[in-house]
Parts: sequence; C-alpha cells; structure tokens
Amino acid sequence: MKKVSTIITMAQHGAVVPLTLGAVAMSNAVEDPYMQKYMTIGQVADRLDVPPRIISDLIYRRRVDITHCPMVGTRRLIERDYVPAIRATLRRLRRPTRQTAVGG
Repeated sequence: MKKVSTIITMAQHGAVVPLTLGAVAMSNAVEDPYMQKYMTIGQVADRLDVPPRIISDLIYRRRVDITHCPMVGTRRLIERDYVPAIRATLRRLRRPTRQTAVGG
C-alpha cells in the first residue's frame, strides 16, 4: 500500500507552519516525526480513559489553553507535553480519569 502525503498549513501564534501528514499518520500508528509531538483528541481520551466528548468540551469551553491544541485541517491536535495539564484540569473539575480512579 502506497502512503499518500498531504501538505497542510496551520496557523500557530500568527505564523504559518507547514505540516506533513501521511495517510497513516492520522491513525494510531504515527510515523511523521513532527506528528509525534501531537495526539488526536481520541488518543488523549484513550490515554486518560474518558470519552472524547469530555476532551472536546474542555477545549470548546476554553477550560484548557487552546494554543497547545491547534486545528490542523478538520482535526484538533493536542501537544503530547500538554496531556498532564489536561489531566490536572479534569481532576480540578472532578472528572475521574484512569489515574485518579486507581489512586495515581
């Protein structure tokens, strides 16, 4: 199967940054080194063991800093390094995650 790449631009902090996404990169098998910096809402939800809607609501209601969650095409990506802040926000809002339910 041949991998098809697409160039997408994203505006972040007023600059346009070229971003290469492969057909496989949007699935759980991330290959592009740039994409290893980001996760999808579904991947973050799986990691925190909450429904994706909960993560989407945090972003939509601006409960988290959206500069760490850029829109790329039709997808919202989240910086991997920002996941602990999302976990802390869920704890502050008393939304149980896998780690808080187990005592972590």
